[in-house]
Amino acid sequence: MKKIIFTLSLILMATLFAFAQESASANKSNMTAEQKAEIKSQKMAKELSLNADQQTKVKAAILKKQQAMEGLRTKYANDKTGMEAEKKKLKDQKDMEMKNILTADQYKKYQNMKEEKEEKSNKSKAKM
Repeated sequence: MKKIIFTLSLILMATLFAFAQESASANKSNMTAEQKAEIKSQKMAKELSLNADQQTKVKAAILKKQQAMEGLRTKYANDKTGMEAEKKKLKDQKDMEMKNILTADQYKKYQNMKEEKEEKSNKSKAKM
């Protein structure tokens, strides 16, 4: 009896976990550029200990990139190589802005955060 209850509870938890993952990714794709910029700037403010002025400037830089990305998705809907080149330009622009906004130590932490995110992304892509 205990085994049956345990097994059923595991199945229930796995099902709930799957739905939670699905809804989280769906919510991310439905967010506006402003919402994404707000979330990302808040995370950076926390992790990099940004002051109020820096947080405002970082949010503006992120928003600018997010809005440009939305335009690229429309413009390059069927041209993945063209989009990748434009994405690289946007990333480089944003990095230059961040370098001007952040202190040297903050920028170093920012670079480390980016590298960790890219490694995580590459690992998940390799699993597919």
